[in-house]
Amino acid sequence: MMLIRTMILPLAALLLAIPARSQQSTRYSQLWKVTGKGLPAPSFLFGTMHNIGGTFVDSFPAISRSLAKTKVFVCEALPSTGDDYSDLLHFPANDSLQRYMTATDFDTVMQFFRSKLTGEDTVFLAQLPRLKPQAVNQLILEFKSEGTSGNAAPAEAGLDDHLKSLAGQQGMRITALETIRDQVVALSASAAVKDQASKLAGRVSGRSGEADNQFQLDKATEYRSRRIPYHFDYPLTSQFEKAVAGSRNKKWMEKIPAIIAKEPAFIAVGNDHLISEEGLIMLLRNAGYKVTNIPL
Repeated sequence: MMLIRTMILPLAALLLAIPARSQQSTRYSQLWKVTGKGLPAPSFLFGTMHNIGGTFVDSFPAISRSLAKTKVFVCEALPSTGDDYSDLLHFPANDSLQRYMTATDFDTVMQFFRSKLTGEDTVFLAQLPRLKPQAVNQLILEFKSEGTSGNAAPAEAGLDDHLKSLAGQQGMRITALETIRDQVVALSASAAVKDQASKLAGRVSGRSGEADNQFQLDKATEYRSRRIPYHFDYPLTSQFEKAVAGSRNKKWMEKIPAIIAKEPAFIAVGNDHLISEEGLIMLLRNAGYKVTNIPL
């Protein structure tokens, strides 16, 4: 079902909520080459935007050339056999979403889903109060991204899945930097439950919903321009940034050097994981690698 699929997607549009920085920046493409430290061959970093259609990249030869030079495709996360996310997505039996929201805000959120759910997915209306705020937020963003991401074909596979499919067609080994459970845990740690719940009504109403829509549309337009601002000189200061980007980047850096030392890799992660003082580009440079931009 669509809703089950959505709940275990990568952290997707939430990463786009990392605020833009005012520091001077240079515009680069999303593709980077990693060399140095005795690597047997170059590896590549590609910053994705999770909620746009993947065929966007098919017209850029630099991406297909980079994939062809590598042996392993590395994505953010893959599901593990038998994974159960119930404890991360749902409140325990004695708790519910209503406890953390005003009655008016809760009704606003429920009305949004009543207007969006059709067919067999309507059975989820009864389950929504049991969902934790970030699971509900993920569903809201998925519904909104269908109309605001700049993707003319909502049924089209997302960018991350499209790249993974291309890698599979080339016979590349596919691995991940974390599990989907790791992702959900990171998102859950990004803010207190009450703070997470307080933002839901605004996302579906005129209070912040239109701003969210426009922000996502602007980000998609900028991303499709292929040359976007990159910042490397600012720290991650908010709890959200530290949980969703900073901590995960550091954990990924415990794995990436071993992966690229063994064989050339194409590493595709959310674009916001590449920027900041704690982004993968700076972490790799600080570890002694040379990371250079490749024009698209």
